[in-house]
Formats: sequence, C-alpha cells, structure tokens
Amino acid sequence: MTQKLTGGKLYPFVLLLSLTITFLFIIACEDKKPNEPEEPEPGRRDYEWTVDTLIAPFWSAERIWGSSPEDVWVIGGGGSSQEQVWHYDGDSWKLSNSIFRSSPHSIFGLNREDAWMGGSEGRIWHFEGLGWHENYQYIKENSRSVEIADIYGAAADNIYAVGVVFIGNEEIKRAFILHYDGKTWNEVFYADSNSYFVRLYPIKGTKEFYIYDIKLETVNTNEQFVIQRFDGKEVKEIYNLDLVNFGSWAGLYSVGQDVYYTRGKEVGIFSNDKFNKLYDIEDPRFNYAIWGDRSNNVFISMWDGIYHYNGTDFSYIYYFPYWETALSDFQMFDDTIFFIGRHSRKFENYVFKGTQKK
Repeated sequence: MTQKLTGGKLYPFVLLLSLTITFLFIIACEDKKPNEPEEPEPGRRDYEWTVDTLIAPFWSAERIWGSSPEDVWVIGGGGSSQEQVWHYDGDSWKLSNSIFRSSPHSIFGLNREDAWMGGSEGRIWHFEGLGWHENYQYIKENSRSVEIADIYGAAADNIYAVGVVFIGNEEIKRAFILHYDGKTWNEVFYADSNSYFVRLYPIKGTKEFYIYDIKLETVNTNEQFVIQRFDGKEVKEIYNLDLVNFGSWAGLYSVGQDVYYTRGKEVGIFSNDKFNKLYDIEDPRFNYAIWGDRSNNVFISMWDGIYHYNGTDFSYIYYFPYWETALSDFQMFDDTIFFIGRHSRKFENYVFKGTQKK
C-alpha cells in the first residue's frame, strides 16, 4: 500500500524558501567580516551636572588626571605654592598637604598609587600613594628657567616628559625631551632652534609620538604651530603654520587613541603625517579645543558651554553659569566626565562634573 505524503505540493516552495534564507545569510556574513569591529554606540548626552569652584587667589587650573571618579587631581601654576594641587575623593575637593617648591603644570598617572607631575624650575614629582615628593630636577647651564609642560608614559619604566628651556632673554627658547627608565631620568633630545614642546601624543599602532610644538614669537618671526614626530631617538618636523598670517588658532588633542587637530574652524584626525578633515565648526563661540574617547563621542569647548558630537549631529550638553569660561583639560571615566575651566574676567576656576543618568 502506497502512503500519501501530506502537504506534498508545498515541498518545492519550502525548499525554495530555505535556499533563499541560506543565501541571504551567507551574503550578510560576507558583508560583515568576522574580525571587523562593531561600530561603537554614539556618545550619550543625558548628563547630570555639578559645578565646584576651586578658590585660590591668582591660581589657574591647567591640567586634570584621575584613576577613578573618586580619585581625581587638578593642578596648575600661580598663587601660593600650597594652593596649586587639589584632590577629589568623590565627595569634596581638598588641597594636597605635600610641599612644592615650584608650580606644577602637567600631570599623568598609571594608577592611583603611581602618578607624576612636572612643572617650573624643571622639577618632577612622584606620587606613590601617600604624598607627592620631588623625584628629579632638570637643570640646563645658563638657563633662566625650565618648564616641564607634559608627561606621558606607557609603563612605569617608560615615561617621557617634554617642555622648554628659556635661556638668557626671552628670545632664546629650546625644547627638550626626557625619558624615565624606571630608575633615572635622562635627556634624549635638546633642540637647536626656537621651539616649545607643549604636549606629547602616542601614535596609534606604533611606539612613536606626535609632539604639539609652539615656536613662540621673536623679533624676526611670528608665532607658529608645529607638529613634530618623535621615534624615541630623533625628532622630525612634519608641519608648520604661521598663526599670525593664518589669523586663527591651531592645536593637537587626544580623542581615544587618535590624535585630533583643530585648525581654525576645521576639525579632523592627524594620522600618517597628514590632516584628515572630518568637519567644520562654524559657530563663532568655538574655543578651538576638543576631547573625547571615540569619534562619535567628542566634547567641544565653546565660550558659553560644552558642545557634543555624537557621529551624526552637534548639540550643547551643558551651558556655563558664566559666559567667557575657557576649558583647559578633560578627564573621562565610564559614566562620569570632568572638565576644568577658568573664567576670563572673574578669574575663578571651575570643575564641571557630568554623571550619566541611570
């Protein structure tokens, strides 16, 4: 006896549908390669904000660094030497009880018990959990003053510091690079021409750095924005812009692992020794500084607040209590961000803390 197959007439249709789904699945897999990184989520804008005023006469908040939202340092020069280093424990800001013989201007850390500061008179301080102590002083013969402008390191035995030596009168300025191997600091570069190394940025995927250099104005030259490349031994000039003739400002900044630039209203990524433009910021309130952790989570300094780019559009996420507040630095954690700024006429220093809504 022959058994009749129920629904036999539907079999060709089911087979065709199955083959179609399989084909579409294969195409989708080919479009997205297994090792292709997923596009990160756009940065959030739903922050709750608080503002703290750090009161210290004649002092300017310059730099910020922290290991967590409960361990944040803000430092800067000017005023009393005992009012230049502040610490935040997650609840309130307090002055450091360490003694400093000169002003700090840069800070960097690897963790809450291993942080470094550099400053005027070529001094470098180290924090190992209990307090700051002077670790090294860079001295150049015939110098009028020495400033450590930036410190950055990849490990406890691989830290760099950059800055400037002022020799005799203000016309002679020489940039330098120091390296710490875990035991001692050594000079690895000293410029033979007018230069001032301001910031040091690691180049993604390499062991090299881009250096933000300012060639300060002299009798014969205008102030210039310069990008140098440093391979650990030699420094090579990549780009030079006369800021007076340009009529605006330019700078380098860190956004995640990328080195970003601002050049007038233009914003982009500087990679492979080239400018790769992303967008223009036409708003006249743009203050030429940017920070962030990825391309679609960029925070932009404006004279009246904090602007945000999420990969699609721009929007204010915070308005300052007072117009003409200039941001100087930024620190970001998973759900918390800190900005430091100073009012140009009130001469007050602020810490703006944003916490993402739960």
